[in-house]
Amino acid sequence: MEIVAQEQTEVKQQGRVSRGARKVGGFMRRRKKMLILGGMFVLLIVTGYLNWALNSSTPEVGGGGGGGAGAGYQQHMMVTFRQVRDAERTSLMRALEFISTAESGFTAQAQAQAAQQKLDLIAATTFEVNAEGMIVALGFQDAVVQKNGDNINVIVRNPENITQEQATKIQTTLEHIAGRDLLDYIHIRFVA
Repeated sequence: MEIVAQEQTEVKQQGRVSRGARKVGGFMRRRKKMLILGGMFVLLIVTGYLNWALNSSTPEVGGGGGGGAGAGYQQHMMVTFRQVRDAERTSLMRALEFISTAESGFTAQAQAQAAQQKLDLIAATTFEVNAEGMIVALGFQDAVVQKNGDNINVIVRNPENITQEQATKIQTTLEHIAGRDLLDYIHIRFVA
């Protein structure tokens, strides 16, 4: 019986915490909370600054010749379209790369097909970059080209009305880059 009584006494002694130790423990808990809140506040400020910096660095429309209130939106739309297109292409390229180089899980036919799709994607991207540069070289403010299979969608930004002659120049330029007749596959849209 004495052994049992001693064990209970020891338990009681272990359960006792001095008043000074409680103050230190409470201080440490408060200090930890303050550090976490301070870190969150710093992250909030950094996020706000990055948001401001990125939004204020949106490309402005330069030059004269029209523009107006919608010109900044059109410029931003063209930049955003390119960014989305490039992000989608990058993720598709990664997926095709994974399929074509996987050691197991895919048939040889699927891997060969993925490798061919990668080559087609690279060719389409090269065509788009060349076409956009050539259209801008024709004197237009901006252009976005998207090639999907045989279909080619073109968005050209110009403050003035486009003549049939200018549309024909764009078509001829695209056909020159592609090396073939594209009359039935080109869809051109103009924005001011």
